[in-house]
Amino acid sequence: MASSSSITKELARHLGLLKRRSSSISSNKEGQPSKKKSQIFSYVIVLDFEATCWKEKLNGHHNEIIEFPAVLLELSSGEIVDRFQHYVKPSEHKKLSTFCTKLTAITQEQVDGGISIRQCLKLFEDWVRKWKEEKQFTFDQNLNGRKRCALVTWTDWDLNVCLKYECKRKGIHYPNYMKSWIDLKKTYKEFYMRPPKGLRHAMEEVNLTFRGREHSGIDDATNTAYLTWQMIKDGCQLVLTKSILLNVNNVDEVNKQGKIESKKEKKENKSTDTGSIQQKENKENDEIRTPISVGHQNPMLKNVKITPPLCNCGRRCKRKKVMNPGPNIDRVFYSCPESRDSGCKYFKWEEKLLSRTTMSKQTFTPRDQNTKIQFETLKKRPKLKDACTNLFNT
Repeated sequence: MASSSSITKELARHLGLLKRRSSSISSNKEGQPSKKKSQIFSYVIVLDFEATCWKEKLNGHHNEIIEFPAVLLELSSGEIVDRFQHYVKPSEHKKLSTFCTKLTAITQEQVDGGISIRQCLKLFEDWVRKWKEEKQFTFDQNLNGRKRCALVTWTDWDLNVCLKYECKRKGIHYPNYMKSWIDLKKTYKEFYMRPPKGLRHAMEEVNLTFRGREHSGIDDATNTAYLTWQMIKDGCQLVLTKSILLNVNNVDEVNKQGKIESKKEKKENKSTDTGSIQQKENKENDEIRTPISVGHQNPMLKNVKITPPLCNCGRRCKRKKVMNPGPNIDRVFYSCPESRDSGCKYFKWEEKLLSRTTMSKQTFTPRDQNTKIQFETLKKRPKLKDACTNLFNT
């Protein structure tokens, strides 16, 4: 007679309450995967940066890459083709914090002997170019007989925050092929239907052992590659999850086209009426084509200019922009020109002031345009009250 626990599990499985487990647990004796889908990409390059950090976040302290690792993984065999690694010398805050050294095990001597981020990106592009020619892969949508390759990261932080804003601050060209990638953490959550607590925990859940040291960039990238291959063996099809490109086709289109080509062995597809589909996809992915600099600003107020307001001290405010990575990046605000300690702590977002200015102009439009009387200035110009009163009475 079956035990009560096994009956409960069977009932939960029948009702779909049990979370999906890796097929590596129930694979056959030879270790062959039970499911394996055709892949859009033939190669992936796994990235996992290590950056300067502090135990407590400090104003004006931005993350700078101090270790730049990459692992080239072939998806047909699971073979790690090559590795790339360089230590990078920070230029904004040259001395590493004690917290950073303990977390990453990267020493001050290693970064002092490292190269600049500009040099590192150049070497990385040379490394990528070498393997592009040897393995005949490309990041472009137009294959021209080549295979597809994509970047893989564990979360969006590496490319969407760390590298992007460091390049922006230092005036470094951010390569276009690094502006679209696969977030393996998001892919893992959607495929196995459970959120991972971290890379090591995710590997343990699919019966993999983390090799090396956590928060070592090259070890994290290598283990992410191992996890990527295990997910493919379990039947996961990798697709792009994020793009910050402003002038290329959207992620869904790349994924869709790749799936079609993988199913039909890259034969030419029959011509179909895809105009309406393309129009729908373009509409749904307007965010990819919208310049990032727009941020929180209302496009309708983009061309409106205002005079900086007076703070509570009576001084003219300073116009500033948020530089710290986060939801308010590139957002413009006005604040007291004095320091936080000696100033009045006045603070206003620019779009709110713009909205207020625009509303006042629309609400108090004079009836006679030739008078050029600005109603919002009545409080400051008492002599115009009689003129305004006569205007309303006419």
